[in-house]
Formats: sequence, C-alpha cells, structure tokens
Amino acid sequence: MRKLLALTLLTLPINVFANSIYVGGNIALGSSDRSVFGDSASVLIGYDFPVSAELSLGIEAEYRDFGDESYYFNWSGLRDHHVKAKSYGLNIKPTYHFDFEGRNFYLSGILGVHEHKEKWRVPLGNQGYEMQTFSDTAVTWGAEFGLKLNQTLALNSGFKRSRPHLKGGSVEYDQFFMGLNLYF
Repeated sequence: MRKLLALTLLTLPINVFANSIYVGGNIALGSSDRSVFGDSASVLIGYDFPVSAELSLGIEAEYRDFGDESYYFNWSGLRDHHVKAKSYGLNIKPTYHFDFEGRNFYLSGILGVHEHKEKWRVPLGNQGYEMQTFSDTAVTWGAEFGLKLNQTLALNSGFKRSRPHLKGGSVEYDQFFMGLNLYF
C-alpha cells in the first residue's frame, strides 16, 4: 500500500503541489473567562487541495503550546498548584476563496481532533509536591479569515474552541488567534 501511494505521488506533475503545501504559526489569546490559559502559540504544517477556483480542502497538523499557569490557594499557604498544557492534532479546513477590491481573501471552517495534555504540580502539605498528568482527545472547531498577500504569504485570524475532559472535568480551551502561513 505504501509503495502504491509513493508511486502515485511520484507520477503526479510537480505543479499539482505548487502553492499547496504550507507551514505556519500563530499566537492566541484566551477568549473565555472560564478558559484555563491565556496566551498560547502554535506551529502547523498543511496541504491545501484545490477543488475549484473558489473552493479548497485543507488538512493540517498542528502543535499548540498553552504555556503554564500558577494558582495560589488560601488553604495551601505559599504552596501553589502549577499546570503546563499542550495539544496536538489534525484539522480539516474547507475554504472559500474570494476577491474583494483586488485582494485575495479566504474564509475557512476548522474541524479537528486534538490530544490535550496537562501536567499539574500539586502541593502535598509539608511533604513537597506530586506531579499529576491528564490527557484527553477532544474535537476542536472554529473559523479562520485570511488575506493572501502574494503566492507565498498569507495573514490569518480566527478562533478555535475545544472541551477536553481533564483535571476537574470539562476544561475550556477557547482561543482567538492571529498568524501567518508560508506557502511553497
């Protein structure tokens, strides 16, 4: 099966891949009072398959680092609860491309499956800390609006939402993001 896929890819004309493979990154701000994390950053790699002049279907692999947060609780004195989080997964992005006043814009829906991981450092009274790790697979969805500046560079912004079940139940990962993609 792998040999057949490799042979198929080798026989396709190289222009099929022109300006369809991209790498990108974005920074995000938390968008909900119930979101655990504020700022985050992600890197991604994707392929945009043109369906027609206005429509394309993209698939991208994304890694997002949500950073870390510390929480101080009255009952634990100076000891703190500390958490680090990340997610990685695949997104499918149906995209509508349109021109407005000579500029190339696009609007994408985002639907993905991401593995979320949280690593907590929890105080044990006067006996130090305990490390606890939680993970869950959750659906990620959102929308993205972008401006393609030229054949190789696009600016984008949008939102993503996910609800994994981690420490203490359902956790909100709501993010407004801005970033750029570099097309090859």
